[in-house]
Amino acid sequence: MLPGRKYTPEDIAALAWRRKWLVVSVVSLVTTAAITASMRLPDRYRSETLILVVPQRVPESYVRSTVTMRIEDRLRSLRQQILSRSNLERIINDFQMFQQELKEQPMEHVVEQMRQDVIVDTVRDDAFKVGYTAESPRTAMIVADRLAAMFIDENMRDRGMQADGTNDFLESQLDGARQRLVEHERKLEAYRRRNAGELPSQLQSNLQVIESTQQQIQSLNESINRDRDRRLVLERSLADSDSADGLDAGRPGTAEAAEAQTFDQLEKARGELRDLLLRLKPEHPDVVAKQRSIRELEAKLPAPGDTAPATAAATSGAAPAAKAAPAWAAKK
Repeated sequence: MLPGRKYTPEDIAALAWRRKWLVVSVVSLVTTAAITASMRLPDRYRSETLILVVPQRVPESYVRSTVTMRIEDRLRSLRQQILSRSNLERIINDFQMFQQELKEQPMEHVVEQMRQDVIVDTVRDDAFKVGYTAESPRTAMIVADRLAAMFIDENMRDRGMQADGTNDFLESQLDGARQRLVEHERKLEAYRRRNAGELPSQLQSNLQVIESTQQQIQSLNESINRDRDRRLVLERSLADSDSADGLDAGRPGTAEAAEAQTFDQLEKARGELRDLLLRLKPEHPDVVAKQRSIRELEAKLPAPGDTAPATAAATSGAAPAAKAAPAWAAKK
């Protein structure tokens, strides 16, 4: 090839054709060396496990999740815990790995070599994969399975610790709320004792007590009125009896008997009126008729002042008779 000359693809093809044996020899040599080197390299097997992260099934509107980290941050934290020297050294001893290397190298170098063979990577937002590369397919499989189990167990343990911490916090908050509730209940009970009978919740019972008291007062007033009427009748009867004894001891007290009968009818009518008012309204015709009957019976009874003239007459009539008695007796 001459410097400064421009070569076309045809020129390059012609040049390669003239040097074809050299090109074939070089390609053959490189291919043979690559095949020989690859055959001398040990076989490497990779085993991977896909782990799916299942979120909580209770809606966050009811219970907030205790895990607030992203899966990448969470996976980075778990990787540091799982791939620690103590965990990898335990796996090496359990599965009898790197026996030849342990004879030539310290445990730190073997652990670092194993850590480089471990693969931890996220697949999507809710899954990640854990893999291991080894010279034996069985070793790759069992180590990958052990690492996946360790990831799951460590995640469950951390979430359990977070849940316990959250539970302890909620318990402390609940105890504080319970104490505050007890204090409020004690204050409320003291307030109820201080304002007994004046609380809004006691309005209905107070109204019922007032209504019952009014009914009792009304019943007592009616009983007093009945007793007063009976006393007046008895006083009139006593006054009429004294008058009758002064004027004519042999004449029967027909007026007193009539008044007593009228008073009994009045008492009976009043009792019937009370029974009607318990069932009917005051404007009912039966109630109006019974009130009219009571007024008629009350009109038949004499007023309390009507007994005064009869009593005075009886007194004035009895006095002359008492004065005339000595003269008649003397003439006798």
